[in-house]
Amino acid sequence: MTELPKQYDFRKFYVVTLYVATVAWGIVQVFSQHGGIQYIISLIFGLTATLWTVSDARQRGRPILHIVQFFILVSWPIAVPIYLIWSRGKRGVGLLLLHGVGLSIASYASFYGTVFSVYGFDVYAAQPADIYFEQGISCYERGELDKAIENYSEAIRLAPENADAFNNRGVAWDDKGEYDKAIADYSEAIRLDPKGADAYNNRGIAWKNIGDGDKANADFAEAKRLRTKK
Repeated sequence: MTELPKQYDFRKFYVVTLYVATVAWGIVQVFSQHGGIQYIISLIFGLTATLWTVSDARQRGRPILHIVQFFILVSWPIAVPIYLIWSRGKRGVGLLLLHGVGLSIASYASFYGTVFSVYGFDVYAAQPADIYFEQGISCYERGELDKAIENYSEAIRLAPENADAFNNRGVAWDDKGEYDKAIADYSEAIRLDPKGADAYNNRGIAWKNIGDGDKANADFAEAKRLRTKK
């Protein structure tokens, strides 16, 4: 590999990209704990760290072989710190500590900044179950049914008397075609809140989906009665 001229030094750009990706990571954690977005951000981390290492080696007149570049890419959390210490000695340790602290601050600042923006500054007064419940709603609205179920399940674990969490989880099971699980959740929501018309209506839809018209009609009638009563 040929050493790049000084004017093509992209190292600062790669460092900035790492911090931007870290901020994005913190924001994403508020809304989702799993999935493709986290994978993409992790890939950006690896590519950026590798490109910084390759660029730095070129600027220092020690270009890295392609096979070694691949090794750095697949093991960047270990390979990049090793390269820093190898290429700079004690100064490399200092840079690791400096950017380790900086990236941690960026991640926490973006995470808590987003939490306060979404839930307000009284977020710590809210019950953890409420936060998981709201995350379940957000995931469902994005079509992420499995994540919605995970969040509703955690809300139920923390607050097993929450009829709305059972009802909403039932809707997610319904959309996945898991009608037996949906009916079980709707039934629990009804037990906890016998006046919940939505749970009766949703259970009626689930009964209809599995071909039990009599139970479906009975639930539809009860839902209608409760709504009329209001």
